[in-house]
Order: sequence, then structure tokens, then C-alpha cells
Amino acid sequence: MTADEIACVAVEELPAVIGELARLQSLAMARLLAPAAPETADTLLTAEEAAKRLKVPRATLYKMRDCPFRVRVSAGRVRFSERKLLAYIDRRVR
Repeated sequence: MTADEIACVAVEELPAVIGELARLQSLAMARLLAPAAPETADTLLTAEEAAKRLKVPRATLYKMRDCPFRVRVSAGRVRFSERKLLAYIDRRVR
């Protein structure tokens, strides 16, 4: 509710508005104080699996600059984060 909207509220309705604001403040504070939900485990996909999800040739994955879902496992070994790949696909679909 904005300040302009508050100015338009009838005086007899203000206690209800204040009560609702207090309730919303309590809910917001509870969310801030609650422990963060643990992140779900991520699966590392092979190039073949990731390419299949993206419907592109495997070579395309290796050519992508700044690939946000690439994970270097060791020298010369790369896997692809399933969670980040799904987020990437979701952003591109929108």
C-alpha cells in the first residue's frame, strides 16, 4: 500500500490496515530469520547428455564462450551442471 492509498483510507478502517501491515511485517521478518533452504544436489552431465537437452551438436557445447553451466572437473575433463543448464534453458525460453 502506498502513502497515497493510506491517505484515502477512512479513519475507521485504519486499525484494520495497521493490523494487516503488522501481519505482513511479521511474515517478512520470519522469512528473513528462517534458515536458508539447502540447495538441491546438482548432477554433472556429460557433453552428450547436455547436448541432447539443448538439442545441439556436442561440439557446440565446447565452442560456447562463457558457458554458464560448464564445470571443469580436471585438466581436459569437463562436465555440465544440470541445475545451471535447466536455468539457462528456462531463461532462453522466456
